[in-house]
Amino acid sequence: MIFIKGQYESLEKFSDQRLSDESILDLRSFKKPSDPIIESNIIETFSNLPNLKTLIIEQGFNSCASDIEFLTILVSNLKKCTKLSTLSIIVRGISMSEHIEALSQGLINLPNLSNLNLDLSYCKIEEKKISILGQQLAQCHNLSILAIDLEHNFNDVSLNGSNFAYNLALLISKFPKLSELTLSLNSNQLDGKCQSNICTALENCSNLKKLALNLSSNHIEGMWLLGQNYNQSQPSKSFILPSFKSVSTLFLDFRYNNLDGQHASQFGAALSQCQNLQNLELIIAGNEIGAEGTANLAQGLAKCQNLQKLKLQINNNKIGDDGISELANALIKLPELSDLSLLLKSNNIKDKGIANFSSKLPQFANLKYLELDLWYNRISSLGAQSLGEKLKQCINFSTLILNLQYNKISYEGALCVSKSLTNLTNLQYLKLDLRFSKIGYSGPSEVISTLANCKNLRILILGFGENNIDDQEELLKSKIMRIKQLIQFELNLYDDFGEVSNDSGEEMDD
Repeated sequence: MIFIKGQYESLEKFSDQRLSDESILDLRSFKKPSDPIIESNIIETFSNLPNLKTLIIEQGFNSCASDIEFLTILVSNLKKCTKLSTLSIIVRGISMSEHIEALSQGLINLPNLSNLNLDLSYCKIEEKKISILGQQLAQCHNLSILAIDLEHNFNDVSLNGSNFAYNLALLISKFPKLSELTLSLNSNQLDGKCQSNICTALENCSNLKKLALNLSSNHIEGMWLLGQNYNQSQPSKSFILPSFKSVSTLFLDFRYNNLDGQHASQFGAALSQCQNLQNLELIIAGNEIGAEGTANLAQGLAKCQNLQKLKLQINNNKIGDDGISELANALIKLPELSDLSLLLKSNNIKDKGIANFSSKLPQFANLKYLELDLWYNRISSLGAQSLGEKLKQCINFSTLILNLQYNKISYEGALCVSKSLTNLTNLQYLKLDLRFSKIGYSGPSEVISTLANCKNLRILILGFGENNIDDQEELLKSKIMRIKQLIQFELNLYDDFGEVSNDSGEEMDD
C-alpha cells in the first residue's frame, strides 16, 4: 500500500512513482500543487492505475476550496480504474455544496464500485444537493456496502428538515442490493416525521444484513423513527420494524432524543421481531426511559434468541434498582449470548439492584466477555461484596471490564471483588476501575497482591486515582511487575485511561 500525507512535495513524489501495479492508495491531508505541471502529472497518474482496487482520500478542517476542487478532479479521472471496488472519501468541516455534483459525477464512472464511504460531516450541504447526490449515486448499480456521514449539516433550528430527510430517503431507496448500510445524521435538528421518511425508504433494502443508524442529538421525541407510517397525532402507534427482520448486525444511536419509558417499551416490542439478530449495540444514554421502560425493552430483547453479542448504553436514564434487576431477569433468557456490555452510569443503582443483578450472573451459561460500567451510582461495600460473591462462579469469563468508580465500595468491597476474580481460571484480560471509590490507602496494594493469584491473567488495567495514594505509584508498579504471567499492564492513579493496546501501557519482560 502507498500512503502519502502532507504538503504538495509529497504529491510531487507521488506523481514520480511507478504506481501501475499498486492495488491500494491512501492519500491524506494533501494540498493542491501550486505548479501546474505537477498538478497535470498527478492527474495523469490517477488516470493510469489499472490495478487499483482500494482508494482512500481524506481532507480535513484545514483544507481550502482549491484543495477540494482538486480532490473532485482526481475522482473524476478515476474512470480508467476499472478494478476499483472500494472507495473512501472523507471531507470534514468544509463547505461542500458547490462541489457535490462534480464529486458524485466522478463516482458514476466506476462500474465495479461495491463499497463506498462518504464522510461529509460538518460540510453545510444544501438540501437540494442531497437530491443531486442521490441521483448520481443511483447509477452505481453494484453498491453493496454504503456508509454516509452527514453529521451536523442541517443545523438551522428555524427549519424542520423535512426536505433534507426526504431527499436522503430517496437516495437510500436507490440501492435495493445493499447488504451493509451506515447512516450518520447526528445533530441535524430532525424530528420524527423526517426520520420516518428515511426508514420508509429502508424498506426497499430487503437484503440488509448490517445496519447502523446514528441519530443522536436530534428532536425525535419518540422512537417512531423506525416506523412504517408516521402519525403526527399518535406517533407512538407508528413504531414497528417492518424491514429489519433479515438484519443480523444492528447499531442504533439515539442518545439525547427526549425518549421516555413508553418509547423504550415500543422499541423492545419492535426488536422482538428481529429473529435473525446476532449482534446489537443500542445507545440510548441521556434520555428518561426509567425502570419500566428498561424492563419492557429487555423483555423484547429476550425474544431475540439468536443474539450472541449485546451492548446496551443506558447511562443517565433513571433506571434504578428495578431497572437493572429486570435487565438481568430478561437477558439470562438469551441462550447464545457470549459477549455482554452494560453501560449503566449515573442511574441511581443501589446495593439492592446490584445484588439482584449479580445473583443472575452465574446463569449466563455461555458468557465469556462481560463489561459492566456502574460509574457514579450508589453502591456501597455491601453491594460490592454481593457482586464479588457471584462473580467467582462465572468461571467461563475470559474478559472482564468492571468500572466501579465514584461509588463507596470501601476497602472491604474492593478486596471482596478482587478475591472473587482469583476463581476465574480462564480470565486473561481484566480492567478494574476503582477510582474515587473510598478504598483507602492500603486498598490498591492489597488488590494487586490478590490479583497476582489470577494464574492465567495476561493483560491487567487498574485505576486507583483519587484514593489518596499518589506517593505509592512506584511501589504499586513494582508489585504488578512481579506478576510473572502478565504480558502487559496499565496503572492509572490520576486521569482517565483507555484499554491497553500494542502501543500503550507497560510491556512485561520475558
